[in-house]
Amino acid sequence: MITKLAIWWLRKRNLTVLIGHDITGGEIKARYNKVYLYDNNLRDAVFKDPYGIPFDIPEGKFSYKRTKEAGANG
Repeated sequence: MITKLAIWWLRKRNLTVLIGHDITGGEIKARYNKVYLYDNNLRDAVFKDPYGIPFDIPEGKFSYKRTKEAGANG
């Protein structure tokens, strides 16, 4: 019940959340502009924002949030 409630709340707020995954290789694309990553092991994985632009994920715990639309030069 709590899991379903949490998923509903995150979708209502248009958030992308990835918690506790071990990913080796592949590609991950955020669904929304607000992305939160917690306790993940991403090895050789390409992370892309909702617009398909690759984002290099540093080591450690952090969150990524696009604050404004990128211009023509990136």
